[in-house]
Amino acid sequence: MANSWQAPYDTGWLLNELGGASTADWTNVHLGDDPTDPADTVTHGLNAPLSKLLVRLLVSSDGTDNNSIELRGGGGNTGYAFNVYQIDSNNIKIQTGSLGLSYARDSDGALTALNTQNWYYKVRVYYLG
Repeated sequence: MANSWQAPYDTGWLLNELGGASTADWTNVHLGDDPTDPADTVTHGLNAPLSKLLVRLLVSSDGTDNNSIELRGGGGNTGYAFNVYQIDSNNIKIQTGSLGLSYARDSDGALTALNTQNWYYKVRVYYLG
């Protein structure tokens, strides 16, 4: 079993090319280790169930931490959401909504869709113990 001092798993910044070469698609895809495979998973290797993990999903228009937004699951009937599913103790699936993802703009709080923008994503997985 993983130890609480274990370093988190980090995909690094990945350019979303889930719609094909240089083409982003945030709608009904899996955000995984391979940013070109819309059915991919995250292989974190922490040997722990989802209930002992903290999963963070960040997006950035330019692939830098200085310009990043942490997304939260969302839901409801909007179609803009994501969920995290356990596959096994070393793999998770991040499933996006049928319309993609969304975030609240920091200037006015308006809901902004993320569906075809050529943005980057990063997944960090922490073992909580």
